[in-house]
Amino acid sequence: PAVIRVFDSNDQPVGDVSLESTWSSGTVLDNVKGRTADDGIALFELLPGRNYLSLRRKGCPKQDERIDVEPGGGIDGFKLVLTCAKR
Repeated sequence: PAVIRVFDSNDQPVGDVSLESTWSSGTVLDNVKGRTADDGIALFELLPGRNYLSLRRKGCPKQDERIDVEPGGGIDGFKLVLTCAKR
């Protein structure tokens, strides 16, 4: 599992951000979608390796990020900063 935490540039959690993760090995494709809660957290079951995340928030352009999920049974945590202030 992966815990994705989304914050704004003032280090405040950002809720209601749509997240879409894509992982590909060339022959296998995994696509997972979710949304952050009011505390800025979203939980995902992601495949180990490089995952590409798209963050979308109403009034903001799409923001693409890359995260590397480690293999094994632990929980990976990622903190992402949304660069667009809500309009």
